[in-house]
Amino acid sequence: MNTQHRFGVLASLIFLFVACTQLTAPSGLQIVDPWLRPEAMVMAEPPATHAMTMTASMTTTQPMTGGMGMGMGGATGALYMVIRNPGNQPDRLLKASSAVAKALELHRVIEENNVMAMRAASAIDVPAQGEVVLKPGSFHIMLVGLTRSLQVGDMVTVTLTFEQAGALTVQAKVRER
Repeated sequence: MNTQHRFGVLASLIFLFVACTQLTAPSGLQIVDPWLRPEAMVMAEPPATHAMTMTASMTTTQPMTGGMGMGMGGATGALYMVIRNPGNQPDRLLKASSAVAKALELHRVIEENNVMAMRAASAIDVPAQGEVVLKPGSFHIMLVGLTRSLQVGDMVTVTLTFEQAGALTVQAKVRER
């Protein structure tokens, strides 16, 4: 096998690996369809009719409808995926990190007194022989203080740290929905 052929085979294998939308960790955890929603800007003062509240470390945001073109200092993004655990032991997502944001925070959306509220989550439980869905209006990972603009089609590397499975690195595609 000549060098060009080896390179072609290697490039094909890398492409297939990156293109795959499901990552199965040695622990058995499966990360399915990780994706990021484009950024929104954090506002200092919320509109009077805005119903979203945040954790103490954040301010209220506009609905995430895409980039606002106002610089990256207060821009946020949201990461979604399905985490499947076919094993017999539960696991917990403890944290996430990425070079595209100053901080990644685990969040959940709840309804309190007829108002949707975003709250920090210390961890996200992944039941044994079950799954947890991170989706808009539910559990998600908030990217706070983006270091660059997120454009539809971009790929973003994110490291997820689990209590049992340890660190797993995923590639999340930026998309509208």
